[in-house]
Amino acid sequence: MIVNAPTDSSTWYDTNALQGYGELASVASWKSNVQLRVNGANKLPASGIGSSVDGSVGNRRLAKLVDTWGDFNIIPGQQFTQFPGSANYIANGSLVGQQDIFGCEVQEHIRELQVQFDRTGVFGNAKTTQPLNLVVVGEVEKALTLSGDRYIIQYV
Repeated sequence: MIVNAPTDSSTWYDTNALQGYGELASVASWKSNVQLRVNGANKLPASGIGSSVDGSVGNRRLAKLVDTWGDFNIIPGQQFTQFPGSANYIANGSLVGQQDIFGCEVQEHIRELQVQFDRTGVFGNAKTTQPLNLVVVGEVEKALTLSGDRYIIQYV
C-alpha cells in the first residue's frame, strides 16, 4: 500500500485551523502514474496505473486498492484533485483530494523493490505541487516458533 504523505504544512493549515486530515492525508495527484518493479520486472501491466486523457486516475487506484485490501470507505471525490460541483457532495471542501491511496498484491519474495511515481502539478495549487513522502506499507507472512523459553520469528 502506498500513501502520498504531504510535506508542506501550509497546505493543510489555514492560519491555525487544520484543514481536512492534515499530515495524515494521502494527497491526490493530477495525471499521475504508479509502477512497481519487483526483482527487475514490472508488476503492473504496461507502464502501470496511470491517468486517462482527462488526467483522472483516482478511481483506477481506488479500484486496485479495494481489490487488494478490501472495502475502503471514503467521501466521494476524496481521491480526485478537484471535481465540478464538489460543494454539492462534500460540506468541507478541504477534504477533496485527501484520500488517494494505492494498494496491490505482489505475491512473491521481494529482493528488490522500485516504486516509480510520476505526477503533474497544477499551476497555482500548492497541494498538487508540494513534495511528497511515499509511505510504503506491506504485509509479510511470518512463522512463529517456540524454542525453549524463546520465540523465533521467521519471515517467509
